[in-house]
Amino acid sequence: TFTLRIAGTPRPMERAPKMKQVYQRIWEQQDGELMDQARQTLGVLKGRFKNDVTAESLYVTLYNESTTRFADAGLPLRIGEAINMGKILTYSCQYFLSNPKRQDGLLVPIWERALDANIDPNNPLHVMRTAGYNHILKLSIAMSFGLVARVAGRHLWSTEERQAVTQHIADNVEIGETTEEDFLYLPLMMGGAVISSRLPLEGEQPSHSLALLQKAYEARPDLFADEEMAQARKLYETILTKAAT
Repeated sequence: TFTLRIAGTPRPMERAPKMKQVYQRIWEQQDGELMDQARQTLGVLKGRFKNDVTAESLYVTLYNESTTRFADAGLPLRIGEAINMGKILTYSCQYFLSNPKRQDGLLVPIWERALDANIDPNNPLHVMRTAGYNHILKLSIAMSFGLVARVAGRHLWSTEERQAVTQHIADNVEIGETTEEDFLYLPLMMGGAVISSRLPLEGEQPSHSLALLQKAYEARPDLFADEEMAQARKLYETILTKAAT
């Protein structure tokens, strides 16, 4: 047994602090007007889209933009990584463009941003490269996590973790802030390797592209070096092995 002795002068109960309402504006009328204007512009551009925005033209555009942006973020892409990056970004765009019900999810936010930034909205590839890259990158990261989950049989990272990684990568690349190489491979290079054979390029030998990706991976000895990333390293190697068979 023990004795507990309570001593000291009683203090009066403190009043609970008053609650203060704080309002954060998330939408304005002008946002709706911009959305309507974006949809109208896209309606006019339908004909040009069919001619200008092909898988091949998208790939070339996004490949070139990726090499520039990731270099600016302190992470120059090796050739195998650049090919793979172009593929996962193009694949993600094609996923939305191939279904009229999904197209607005890709295009409307991009054209809203272009109109707001006074970027000429009548050149589809230019708009997607400039105003659209950040949005396309975010969609591709989200899609890559989904592709990786299919291989693993489940999501290995929580929704909050996936959202945080998506925002971190997209923000850093957008402003040219240093991006860790782990976040190049998790999940973008993983997702790209999963779909590599589904998006063959003219004159490409898929096995050669995957060999270049393997070479790029081997040239990054510090990749997934942290013990906490051992699971990611094992998963990536599994994905690459499956892609090569």
